[in-house]
Amino acid sequence: MAKLTLGDNSGAPAIFTVQEVPKAKYGATIDNIIGNIDENGILQQTKNKAPSLCFSGVKDVGYFACNGVFEDIQIEEALFPDLIQLTNSASCQSMFDSSFVKKVDFHNLVTISGSSACNTMFYRGKMSDTTLGALTRISGSSACRKMFSNCSIVDVNLGNLEYIDADYAAEEMFDSCSDIKEVNLGKLKILSGFYVAKSMFRYCYSLNSINLDSLEEISGYYACYEMFTNCKIQNIKFPKLVTISGNSPMASMFSNCKNLLEIHFRSDMQTAVEALSGYSTKFGATNATIYFDL
Repeated sequence: MAKLTLGDNSGAPAIFTVQEVPKAKYGATIDNIIGNIDENGILQQTKNKAPSLCFSGVKDVGYFACNGVFEDIQIEEALFPDLIQLTNSASCQSMFDSSFVKKVDFHNLVTISGSSACNTMFYRGKMSDTTLGALTRISGSSACRKMFSNCSIVDVNLGNLEYIDADYAAEEMFDSCSDIKEVNLGKLKILSGFYVAKSMFRYCYSLNSINLDSLEEISGYYACYEMFTNCKIQNIKFPKLVTISGNSPMASMFSNCKNLLEIHFRSDMQTAVEALSGYSTKFGATNATIYFDL
């Protein structure tokens, strides 16, 4: 508490108590974020000059806490060294939408479970480098919908991701990232939910390599609809895929993938795969041959 003394017309002092505002444990200065404070104490909006923002100490983000806060910002790097989970709805939705951020570090992020937590987080931005190697699960509805859509990412390392299991969870996550060449999803086991991976890599025109060797289940209404539309994948294998369920879960999964020549399934999945909607059109890969040889 602090004391504030004011005089009145009688000359007798009046004493008031004013509660001090506690300082945040992890602070951020206004300087170089939205502008600079000049020598006269006047905030000049020179618009986002910092080359880097570091969110040190942040382990999670609250409900709507960063929704759209850095849209159009002209920084180049966003670091989240201590972030381990995103559990709250819309916590980072549109956080860097249309921004100039080129690199983001999520190297400790393990789970994204909040609804729309990262929806359009870097949408239409300049993102080219991201670290998501620790991520194991995306389980919030629309959690990563359009997260990196229309960005400039080249390589995507999701090598520890095992579960994407909520409606729209990864819908259009990397849609129109035309520079992506390779994606590591080598540990992914479950794709489950309504439109869960719809258009996830659509229009990734340079994508020529994808690893889905651990995938065990594809389930949900149009779960993988147009997931790889217009990609350059030449060969894909599903050696562990044993559950395919829901309404048209693989329909148009490889739509217009003209370079895709081979799709390989387990031999014991032939009856189930041949009964799927989209099988007669090779799930959109019109030049492909489907094999049951694994």
